[in-house]
Amino acid sequence: MLVLHTLHALTLVSRPDTKCRDLLPPLEGEQPRWASLYSTLVPRPVRDISWRLLHGAVSTGTYLVWFTPVPDTCPFCGVRETQAHIYLECARLQPLFQLLTYLLLCFSPHLFIYELPIRGLTKLRDLLVNLFLLAKTAIYKTRERRLADGVSCDCGAVFRSSVLSRIRAEFLWVASTDSLDAFEERWALSEVLCSVSPSGSLCLTF
Repeated sequence: MLVLHTLHALTLVSRPDTKCRDLLPPLEGEQPRWASLYSTLVPRPVRDISWRLLHGAVSTGTYLVWFTPVPDTCPFCGVRETQAHIYLECARLQPLFQLLTYLLLCFSPHLFIYELPIRGLTKLRDLLVNLFLLAKTAIYKTRERRLADGVSCDCGAVFRSSVLSRIRAEFLWVASTDSLDAFEERWALSEVLCSVSPSGSLCLTF
């Protein structure tokens, strides 16, 4: 591996760290938060979707049209489908972005795509990144289902369901190991998503 890196060092240095620099030019000093892809809070399939987005490895309509007999338009709104359209511009995403804004009180395309470090407690940053990754997964899954079955799903509803399922699963695990404090640090910050009652019961607020 070291030999390969050495042989291709000049090529690697000249390459941008992410294809998204063309999609969404970063502000000064911005760069992807690659560490978020390896957070223990999210399963590997979720991380893979974000990795593919940052590397531009997304099968958009404008790409697939060269290899398959499919239109290059969005299956939801009919607009020419680019990577930016899928994850940022399609009208169907607005309810999801409004929900994220409500939950996080801070949302922007740069924050969503690059998952930039956010000032504040480490646990809070981890929670925000986790929500962004789950939101991208909801966008991906609802698009895949639309292409496969023609079924139109609300990505906001899928996102909410994914978050609640994750919270319930995490709570059942920590309850069985008697580590509710760790759960509260990860998921119950400011009680925006949930809280734990004095008796140790889960209260969903999302």
